[in-house]
Amino acid sequence: MLDEATSHLTADQEATAERAIARRGGVLVVVAHRLSSAERATRVLLLDGRHTASGDHAALTKRSPEYAGLVNAWSG
Repeated sequence: MLDEATSHLTADQEATAERAIARRGGVLVVVAHRLSSAERATRVLLLDGRHTASGDHAALTKRSPEYAGLVNAWSG
C-alpha cells in the first residue's frame, strides 16, 4: 500500500515507480490525490464519508457526480 508515497515525485516518476512495484505481483493499493494516479488505476474507490463509488476512471467520471466534481477540481 502506497499512501502518498510518491507525492514529491513528478507524475512521470510516480508512474515509473508504480509500474516497478506492480511488476512484483500482488495487489497495489495507492492512496493518492493526483488525477494521473486515478487515470492509471484499474479500479478507483471513492470514499468521501457520505458517498462511495468504485470503477475505473472513465466509468466513475460518467456515473458519479462526486467523482466528476473531483475530476473537475483536479483539472481546474
